Amino acid sequence: MVTFWNYLAVFALSAVPVIELKGSIPIGMSMGIPELSCFIVAIFGSIVLSPLIILLTRRVLESFMRSSFKPLKRFGTWQHSRLAKKGGKLEKYRYWFLFILVAIPLPTTGVWTGSMVAGLFDIRIRTALPIIFIGNCVAGLLVWVIWGFATV
Repeated sequence: MVTFWNYLAVFALSAVPVIELKGSIPIGMSMGIPELSCFIVAIFGSIVLSPLIILLTRRVLESFMRSSFKPLKRFGTWQHSRLAKKGGKLEKYRYWFLFILVAIPLPTTGVWTGSMVAGLFDIRIRTALPIIFIGNCVAGLLVWVIWGFATV
């Protein structure tokens, strides 16, 4: 019997960085949650923290650059100059890069990584969120299909 707690578990697991929906969809389906419901709960669970991550990533980098603690200041400055140098090459395709980064269901890719990249590349939330959401849906569909074939 599927309960509210099963749905809450899928939602919470989707919000965990490495697990995200790549792990929560198979877990939810194995708990007996209907496939479409599990997919929808996992999508929203994984994207719920994205705006906060986008906002905080840039602010954390900027605070590192202003830090009086030399190792943090060095790291922040190094990271900022590295982004400025390498970011120019990605400028033209940065939205596609963000989409692909989120859409590929592999470890260290997903909403958390995509949100941090959007924050570091200073992509506005209203632009980044739809891209991350669509990429997350694609990743969820891929996991859903792969899990469906694995359990047949």
